[in-house]
Amino acid sequence: MALTAAGVFATLAILESPRLPLAGLVVGLGGLGGVVCVRAPARTPLARRQFVRGALVVAGTVLVVIGVGHHLNLGLAVVGLLASCSPWTLRWITGS
Repeated sequence: MALTAAGVFATLAILESPRLPLAGLVVGLGGLGGVVCVRAPARTPLARRQFVRGALVVAGTVLVVIGVGHHLNLGLAVVGLLASCSPWTLRWITGS
């Protein structure tokens, strides 16, 4: 359910934002996130995988945050719904 909500908000960001500034934010912050996530020595296959994984996570997060920014009430409702259905929250409420 969380991935579906993230996909919807990323789609909203793509459809409702100007293309060039959105691409600049996603590529710039994604590249920075990729660099920050690399822990392996440079020029190794592991470093490339870590870079790509970090870049994709940050770029996806940027798209979701921008999509939630376009529809803040819907975004807050989805976050509340996801938080109320999480196993951690249910265990905390029941006290077990």
